[in-house]
Amino acid sequence: MSPALQLSVTLPELTLALGAMVLLLVGVSARKEQPDVILWLAVLILALAAFFVLQGSGTTTLFGDSFIVDPFARVMKLLTLTGAAVTLAGVALLAL
Repeated sequence: MSPALQLSVTLPELTLALGAMVLLLVGVSARKEQPDVILWLAVLILALAAFFVLQGSGTTTLFGDSFIVDPFARVMKLLTLTGAAVTLAGVALLAL
C-alpha cells in the first residue's frame, strides 16, 4: 500500500487534529469580543472532515490492522461529526 493512499485514509483524523491545533492558536490570539469566529471555524473544520469521510469507499486497514475504515466506521464518523457540528451551530444560534 502506498504512503499516499494511507494519508488519504487518515485525512479526516488529520483534519480534526490539525484543525484543533489551529483553532487553539487562533483562540489564544483572537479578541475576546469575537468568539463566534472560532466557533464557526470549528463547524467548518468538522464539515471538511465529514467531506473527507464521504470520499472514502470500501474497506481499508492500516498500521497492522489496528486502523480499520469500513462503511460502518464511515457512518459512525459522519454521525459523530454531524452531531458535533449541529451542537456547535445550535450554541452559536442560541447565543444571538
